[in-house]
Amino acid sequence: MASGPSGAQSRSSILERQQRKERAMGKDIDLQGKVALVTGGGQGIGRGIAKVLGECGATVIVSDINPDTTAATAAELGAKALPLNVADQAAFNSAVDQVVADQGSLDIHDNNAGV
Repeated sequence: MASGPSGAQSRSSILERQQRKERAMGKDIDLQGKVALVTGGGQGIGRGIAKVLGECGATVIVSDINPDTTAATAAELGAKALPLNVADQAAFNSAVDQVVADQGSLDIHDNNAGV
């Protein structure tokens, strides 16, 4: 009768796979002290990026055109909400200025808003 890997080998293998997966998702990146603005962050890919940036330690500002979606996603992720229509250039410039004034810097800008 063939026997499977020992318990220790199996646990080690599972841990190695999990660590590879986390590295592939960027979770070994330290973004403590960094400020990230994610436009289109209320849903979809932008939401996923905001989540990973937060998991890596960044202060995340979730921005989206829909104020309700923006607030709900920010609350769920422990981020800050900033409703914004990126098609309005003046509003976008004002939002960036607001982030810098409130946070002291803007280190990461991830533009996912569809226009």
